[in-house]
Amino acid sequence: MSDLGNLIRLLVPGYMVKNYVLPLVDADFKQRVESNAGKQVTVKDSDKETEHQLTFRYFKSSKSYVFNGKWKEFVKRRDLKKDDEIGLHWDTHDSKFHFSVLKVASQERQAATEVARANQQ
Repeated sequence: MSDLGNLIRLLVPGYMVKNYVLPLVDADFKQRVESNAGKQVTVKDSDKETEHQLTFRYFKSSKSYVFNGKWKEFVKRRDLKKDDEIGLHWDTHDSKFHFSVLKVASQERQAATEVARANQQ
């Protein structure tokens, strides 16, 4: 997955959605996601216990799926940065996506720097 920078959307590879989301949703959900308008979905931030409404849609030109709408606010609120790793899955029980930050890139770089310094001593 990748955040497309100033395009303000989260791109999810088509094969991931086709394998892990679409088999779990009904025909109406699929139809709306593949429409030009997309489908409003709830994304639960599992780390912060908050819920957000984003637009989920199929992007024909890249054969992928995107979250947009209020994605920019989501990124700012979570202070997401380049190379942060996130987890995202569809919850069939609650009919919503669950989002979590798996790894903060800046912490990983800081840890690597600390290890390098320790090895030099």
